Amino acid sequence: MKKQAILIIAHNNIWTLEKLLKSLDSKYFDIYIHVDKKSNINNLDVIAQFVKVSKIYIYKEINVRWSDYSQVECELFLLEKALQNGEYSYFHLLSGVDLPLKKSEIIYNYFNEAKNKEFIHFYSEELPIEKYCWLKYFWLFRKYSRNSKILYLLEFISISLQKLININRLKKHNLKFMTGANWFSITKEFSEYLLSKKNFIYTTFKNTKSADEIFLQTILFNSPFKKNLFYSKYDDNYISCMRAIDWKRGNPYVYVSSDLNELVNSPYLFARKFDENLDKEIIEKIYSRNYK
Repeated sequence: MKKQAILIIAHNNIWTLEKLLKSLDSKYFDIYIHVDKKSNINNLDVIAQFVKVSKIYIYKEINVRWSDYSQVECELFLLEKALQNGEYSYFHLLSGVDLPLKKSEIIYNYFNEAKNKEFIHFYSEELPIEKYCWLKYFWLFRKYSRNSKILYLLEFISISLQKLININRLKKHNLKFMTGANWFSITKEFSEYLLSKKNFIYTTFKNTKSADEIFLQTILFNSPFKKNLFYSKYDDNYISCMRAIDWKRGNPYVYVSSDLNELVNSPYLFARKFDENLDKEIIEKIYSRNYK
C-alpha cells in the first residue's frame, strides 16, 4: 500500500493543529509540517507527540509572509522533502487551521481510486487584469510593505514608475497564466514535474504578488497534466480540490458551530478555516467524528 503525504503550512493555533494532526494520524498518511519561522510555536517536540502512527517531519526554516513568494517557497520545500523521504501516491497541501471532514480511510480511498487525477482549483478561465498586474511588475517591497507605511509608499511609487515606463516582465513568456486557491491534492507524477520547473518558477514569480495563487495553476494548465484535472470548468468551484472554502461570507469565512451539518453533509474532504479563539465547539465536534 502506497501512503499519501499530508503537507501542512502552520503558523499559530496549536490547539487546532493538534486536532488536525490527530484526525489524520493513521497508516494511510505521513505528515510534513512547516511552522512559520517567526511563529511563537517553538517546541516542535510537542507537535511530534500529537502523532502516534504516521511518520511526522517538522520544519521551521522559512519566514512565510502573506502574499509573498515565501509562500511558494514553503510549498515547494514541503513537496521536495516528501518526495525525498517516501514513495507517495498523492500530496495534500493544507493549512494549520484546516480540518478533514471525513475519516482518514475514506480520504485515502477516495484519492486512491481517483485514477491519477489532479485536484487543483481555478478561479476563472482568464487571469483577471488585477492579478496580471501582480505578475507584470516587480513588487520589490512585498516582504515588508504590509507592516510599514514608508515601504508601502515606496512600493506604490515603484509600481507607478514601472507603469509609466511600460514594464512587462511577462512579455517573454508564451504562456497562459491562470489563478486559483493554493490548497491542492496532486499526484506524485505532477509533483515531480512541478519541482522540475523550480528554477522557472523562481525566475518568473520571484518579486511578484500572491504568486502562491498563480504558479501552480499556470504550470499545470500549460503542461500535459492539464488533461488529468479532476474538474476542468475553471469556474471557482471548490469541488475541484475537494475543500470547503467560503469567500462569500468571509475572507475566507471562519466556520462556526451552526455550520456543522452543512460541512459534514457536504461532498468535501477537507475544510478551511477554523479558529479556536472564535469557536472551539465546531472543531471538537468535527474532530470527534473523525478520530478514533
